[in-house]
Amino acid sequence: MAGYVLRRLLHAIPILAGVSLLVVLSAHLVPGSPGESFVGEKGTPEAIRALNESIGWYDPLPVQWGRLVWGALRGDLGRSFATRRPVLDELRERVPATVELALAAFVIALPLGLLLGAVAALARRWPWSVLDHLTSTLALAGISFPVFWLGLLLQIAIYPMQQRLSPLYTLEPVTGLYVLDALLAGDPALVRDVLAHLALPALALSTIPLAVIARMTRAAMREVLGQEFVRTARAKGLGPVRITLRHVLRNALVPVVTVTGIQFAALLGGAVLTETVFQWPGLGTYIVEAASRKDLPALQGAVLVVAVVFVAANLTVDLLYVALDPRIRAGLEGRR
Repeated sequence: MAGYVLRRLLHAIPILAGVSLLVVLSAHLVPGSPGESFVGEKGTPEAIRALNESIGWYDPLPVQWGRLVWGALRGDLGRSFATRRPVLDELRERVPATVELALAAFVIALPLGLLLGAVAALARRWPWSVLDHLTSTLALAGISFPVFWLGLLLQIAIYPMQQRLSPLYTLEPVTGLYVLDALLAGDPALVRDVLAHLALPALALSTIPLAVIARMTRAAMREVLGQEFVRTARAKGLGPVRITLRHVLRNALVPVVTVTGIQFAALLGGAVLTETVFQWPGLGTYIVEAASRKDLPALQGAVLVVAVVFVAANLTVDLLYVALDPRIRAGLEGRR
């Protein structure tokens, strides 16, 4: 098992190296330079060049890439051009809010997705097949509707309630997780206020992973329901609930775990639109702000964090494979 984990970690190294290289290259594909953005149109060419030289903008690309990698290995992602603060400190303040939003969306998406997928898989005969068609339609709608459009609709529908909420910046940050900070403050009214702030963006963000998990659960359970061991379990007189939970759902979890891990990583790294629409102070809004003002160190640091999240999620999914599927464990043991 330790050898398997080590191999997976070694596979992650070229992925992260490739992402960091793309980050450096993409910065030069955008028109303009950081100096032009921060000095402004009225700045002299000498001032623009001086600023670009101070950040190594004219250095060869391999040198810039090596500097980024070496700084990331030392925990130094540079300083933001706009705030002059270390990027790592700013990310420490923003990432917890995104994690909290992603967890809230995941708490909505995972149980509902498993439930809807299981219901759709079991409802194969009339009149229960109507549930299958209804669930499939809802899942297709959840994948098709743009998150920002759904977020705007929710804001319009719940606008009067949103107007009564207190701004989040009135909460004194302790852990960076707003719900936990409100609980630590010991104010029930503040807890309710934070949950109300969190509800709409979490609901909007959960629609796509909910739909994906439901569709994958339905497909995986339908495949398992046709296996010989399920018919054998019925022939032995086992009840439908025991067959579904112990035999069908358990054997259908391997592909579901795959999409679940990927979707959770997507929630952490892909909440840009949701956070922007709802002005949630997380990593997504940080990326948008950094891109709009061409704050190169901030943008590069945030993208690297997102890449690490995806790699860590894939590694976690691989380890869950081993825990859930005895065939994979047997294969790993056979290689020894």
